[in-house]
Amino acid sequence: MEDFYKEYIRLNAKDPYVAQIVYVRLTSKTGGQSAQALAKWAEPIDESIRQHPFVAQMFTMLNGMLETEAGLDKFVANAHDVEYRVDKTYKGTEHTNIKYLAVLNNDNIVALSSEFGIHDDYNSHGGKKEEPKAFNVQIINPDGDEVNRFKVEAEGLASCIAADANNNIYVLTTLLKEKKTKFRGRETVYMEKVGAKCYVFNTKGEKQKEYLLEGREYATGARIFQNKLLVSDVGKGALGIYSSADGKLLSTIKDLRPCCSILDFDVDSEKGEILAANLGSFRVDGYNMDGKKIVSFGQRGRGIDDFHSCCNPVSVRRLHNGAVITVEKAPTRIKVYSREGAKFVKGIEELVEGCFHIPVMSDSQDNIYLASPNKGLVKCVVI
Repeated sequence: MEDFYKEYIRLNAKDPYVAQIVYVRLTSKTGGQSAQALAKWAEPIDESIRQHPFVAQMFTMLNGMLETEAGLDKFVANAHDVEYRVDKTYKGTEHTNIKYLAVLNNDNIVALSSEFGIHDDYNSHGGKKEEPKAFNVQIINPDGDEVNRFKVEAEGLASCIAADANNNIYVLTTLLKEKKTKFRGRETVYMEKVGAKCYVFNTKGEKQKEYLLEGREYATGARIFQNKLLVSDVGKGALGIYSSADGKLLSTIKDLRPCCSILDFDVDSEKGEILAANLGSFRVDGYNMDGKKIVSFGQRGRGIDDFHSCCNPVSVRRLHNGAVITVEKAPTRIKVYSREGAKFVKGIEELVEGCFHIPVMSDSQDNIYLASPNKGLVKCVVI
């Protein structure tokens, strides 16, 4: 079919419709082709129609992709070569069913763990009517020892967690509403995801405040940058930027590419640049706080520079030295991007089965922490 479409473009190069064929691939959530490959699709389009409004729109989008994809080398130009090994002495195997990770300023890891089970996404398998159980916040030191734990009584599903420079812990939940539907005469009850809420605690587990997050139907990932709380929303394919003080919506970045109920991201702690793991398009896309795309890399494939399987990467992390970590599932692959190119972290076992998120976090020493539902926390240290 691809050969057919390419030949169709060549034979109908003066027909504005052919730009639609390229446009579909530019916006596809499953194609995963690089901008350079897509540019070859557009090459035959005749100059005589390139000012047509739709054709011009398609080329504007394509040229934007070419510009940001070309920027990866500059994006990690100051990141020195770094290699990792799995820390076999780390006591992380007991910390299971973790949904999300954050880090405190003393390098203790904060983990949000659900008593409901990491893969027991509420009502995803047919009309569970019981209320979600309470969930826990764990504080774990660099050796893997739990130094504190507190239970969170809150509305909705345990979703994600973040921490600010003052060690305030932001626990986000996804709110649910019972809904009934009929199919072939059979009534089914399920819980629809309808919003997100934030609860703020200190490290002792004392609640400081809570607020609703306007415009969200799902809290998928969370980060703090200065006085802003950033929350990704897989339902709307968007990222909301809020005031961390009161939850006021400041702006929204739209048109992200989630898949498999996964949409995670990271924020550079110094520059505020956002890196989104747009697994639906097999890319990592970088944005500034105004939502302008500044970098993009990745395509579907099996090579070290590609992202494999049905949709990847599921997580991304910017290190203090400027390098970028990406996390893939099914099979698990952890890659480090620096000025020397991409390298695999060796010794990583399979962390999940199937299409599930793998949370990632790093500390001030750029040690990497990965959460597996059954194998607990995995720590990787710089060689």
